[in-house]
Amino acid sequence: MSIVDLRHSGAHPSVSALRVAEYSNSIVHERERAQIFRPGLGLLYLDHRSLWASDGVRRSDGDPRILIGHDGEASCALANLCTHALRPLIDDDSVNDRTLLTCPYHQWSYRRDGSFVGGPGCEFGTGRAGERERQALDLRRYETIDWNGFTFAADPKRRDEFAADLATLDRSLADHGLDCDFGAEWVLHETVDEDYVADWKSFMEVFGDCYHVPPFHDGLAAFADCDTLEWRFGEHFHVQYLDFATEAGGESEHYRAWADGLATDAAARGRPMQSLAVAWIAIYPNLMIELYAGLRVISIVIPTGPNSFVNRAHFFTRVDGDSHVAGLTNSVIAAYLETAVQDFELVETRARGLATAKTLALDNAGYLVQTSGRGVEAGVAHFHDWWRAAMA
Repeated sequence: MSIVDLRHSGAHPSVSALRVAEYSNSIVHERERAQIFRPGLGLLYLDHRSLWASDGVRRSDGDPRILIGHDGEASCALANLCTHALRPLIDDDSVNDRTLLTCPYHQWSYRRDGSFVGGPGCEFGTGRAGERERQALDLRRYETIDWNGFTFAADPKRRDEFAADLATLDRSLADHGLDCDFGAEWVLHETVDEDYVADWKSFMEVFGDCYHVPPFHDGLAAFADCDTLEWRFGEHFHVQYLDFATEAGGESEHYRAWADGLATDAAARGRPMQSLAVAWIAIYPNLMIELYAGLRVISIVIPTGPNSFVNRAHFFTRVDGDSHVAGLTNSVIAAYLETAVQDFELVETRARGLATAKTLALDNAGYLVQTSGRGVEAGVAHFHDWWRAAMA
């Protein structure tokens, strides 16, 4: 196993382990909204091109405050607030494919790039002064970075930093024969929203923790071998790579069907069975990408309060996934959801434990990262360190 960031290779708490009081805390939550989930201050996932049926403007994926505009290859991010009276311009997730975006309340109109066109009774002076008056009514626009179909809002002063970090992630994936392309080979199977009563950070901890997989996820542990775990870290991401386990999913009917189906499918296509079972990618603060053989998942955390969030998961399956093995797609989804139910329990029991700790006036470091020299929870430590730096 390889651990790039040596700060996380020993048996110790993370450098900046979160404390009990920093979970489900209304003051902390408001600071997170202002410093981590505010577009333009860091790197924040907004949308993915594969979720669009046509060009136009729509609310970003999971964040109704922001509009995404797509026109060919170009994209932009805008505040979803009419500059007349700060009412939302779009109140649903459909794509507005008209040339102009018009507020339904007073008919103020904007182009797809957010520039103000006009409204009833709006008059401006001539020349530069009049143009400045008009431009002052443009929608607020945010700097974006496009990466493999993903759109992020980014601090313009740190654009080069973020682009370099994402390029590092590309190289790491390429070293393992992978990419983050959700193109013609993949089709959106379904989108599922799951409500949690917990702090969103608990979900990111579960995602960055391979320590719990063998004792808690029988099916997954028999499908992906945690003893082959390999980490890669960037400033704003981590990746876990795991090879297939020799049990071939034998502890679970669904994972067994997935493993057997992949073997049959590979043989039918005349290809060798790949050795890599999965790459789990976290791009902070809100995006997770899971690359399995036969399945790709984009999921995001959407904080809705100090002690609540939504996990939205977009499931992508191969266009021809069932062409050689009937029902393989359903087996893949069923296996994934088997583990997702167990992850739900992990998050909710952690939330209850943190609440109990507060009643006992315990405020010790809230997550003792037991790396045992193998770094199985290194992603948790890395996330904690990132969170501490982002919250300054």
